[in-house]
Amino acid sequence: FIVGDRIFKVHRNILASASPVFMKMFITKMKEAIHQQCTIDFIEPEVFEQLIHFIYKGELTKQLETKWMGLYEAAHFFDISLLEDIAKEGVRKSLSLNNAFEVSNWAEIFGLESLKREACEIVKR
Repeated sequence: FIVGDRIFKVHRNILASASPVFMKMFITKMKEAIHQQCTIDFIEPEVFEQLIHFIYKGELTKQLETKWMGLYEAAHFFDISLLEDIAKEGVRKSLSLNNAFEVSNWAEIFGLESLKREACEIVKR
């Protein structure tokens, strides 16, 4: 995978076993399977690194501070529900007056109603 200015060498079988999206990428005649290369431009390299590490190890190597929403989006895109839950909880824990409006709008886009309500309550205070 080429993500930003970084290259990630991965085992296709491991990724395919963790995500139906990766599975489709690698077992069908999509260009990723044919060329054995994929460029991803909608995920930050640091977030993709955490996604791959989670798939391989079942844990995150570090707290992502401001990257939780990006990690949720990546997990959502690749349909990795456990990582979605972890990232959503990370967003919840990092919720503050400084980011409540942004989180509220973001949560609405992804249909995360309880998180949106929590963010709105902070904004109302």
